[in-house]
Amino acid sequence: MNPTISVLMPVYNGELYLREAIESILGQTFTDFEFIILDDGSTDYSVNIIESYRDARIQIVRNKINLGIVDTLNKGLQLAKGKYIARMDCDDISLQERFSEQVAYLEEHPYVGITASDIRFLDENNELLGALTPDEVKLHLLFYCCLAHPAVMMRKKMLDQYQLSYNHVVAEDYDLWVRSSRYFQVTRTSQPLLQYRRHGSQLTKTKMVENTESTVSIQKKQLRELEITPGAADLLIHSEIGLLFNSKKELYFYKDMQMKLEWLHLLQKQNEKKLLYSKNNVVELIARIESEYAKYILIIDMIQQKSKLHRLYLFGGGENGERYLELFRSYAISVEGIIDNAVTKWGSTIRGVEVVPPNVLIEEKGNVFVVITSIYAVDMAKQLEGLGLVISRDYIIPHIITNH
Repeated sequence: MNPTISVLMPVYNGELYLREAIESILGQTFTDFEFIILDDGSTDYSVNIIESYRDARIQIVRNKINLGIVDTLNKGLQLAKGKYIARMDCDDISLQERFSEQVAYLEEHPYVGITASDIRFLDENNELLGALTPDEVKLHLLFYCCLAHPAVMMRKKMLDQYQLSYNHVVAEDYDLWVRSSRYFQVTRTSQPLLQYRRHGSQLTKTKMVENTESTVSIQKKQLRELEITPGAADLLIHSEIGLLFNSKKELYFYKDMQMKLEWLHLLQKQNEKKLLYSKNNVVELIARIESEYAKYILIIDMIQQKSKLHRLYLFGGGENGERYLELFRSYAISVEGIIDNAVTKWGSTIRGVEVVPPNVLIEEKGNVFVVITSIYAVDMAKQLEGLGLVISRDYIIPHIITNH
């Protein structure tokens, strides 16, 4: 008898986190599955780790040479015997209830061909993305890849019916979700069932460029379905709108908003003709972004007023700090210094602004206002509170937070 689920997990030199990934699958409360682990020519100890398990549900498939993710996944799709196909990556962790929850959902929603759970980033208390209906998924896919690949479960019958598999593109998952959404319902559920690991070895700089190019190509195809032929500047604006789908948004995401709103209204106009996306969802999207932009204006105005009365500091350098520095300069907001906990950075400059230690806030207490620009905002806020600073009066975390 065929299993209910076929789990597909490609592995290439994944020894570092592989045991955690395997054991999170073997520890599922829903046990009727085959676990197809596809080794794509690993040269580390990955195969030894896989072979150390004696669970009969594990099937090891070894590529003689490195075929790449697309051919490896397609091989897995051909081998899969389950009613459902669960994707898994060799560096993530599936929560124990993942399979039971996703199977129950697909059993209750027979017209859904692909569903993804929400995710938690390991070692981070990230804002959850929230559930998306089939119509919302289609619209979100116009702007960004809204499903986490290793959190997905797919209905094999529907993939076979429409002859859907992975194409040879770098953003192979994004491409598959877009094509699938044209044939059947694709959803995202609100419950986080996967812990997603982010680490430095995931994407090289070259791979990041290739992934961006592939993503832009997928978006361009969707825009052409709306009879829009975008130029390079249009595609840049379109991709920046994709940032506004994050649940936690940095202020600089709202730069050049007039151009972004004009672009959104063009999409709305073309969709009125082609009816590819829910008209109500497009209207709601534009209304939400306009509302968030209004909040952005209020926050910028408050920071401007604070900067006239106090010495303004940013807490956190790096890329995020630089972007805030650029944003504030566009509003003629003067920044006194950039606070950083790293001793080695003290005395250096970022775009002409000196990096200083946190104790300057004690020395100038009562005459400072701090904008936290670090991605570790919660920890920074605790540090400022420890120095006697009070949120809103003395510092701000300038995120606009929404759930969709």
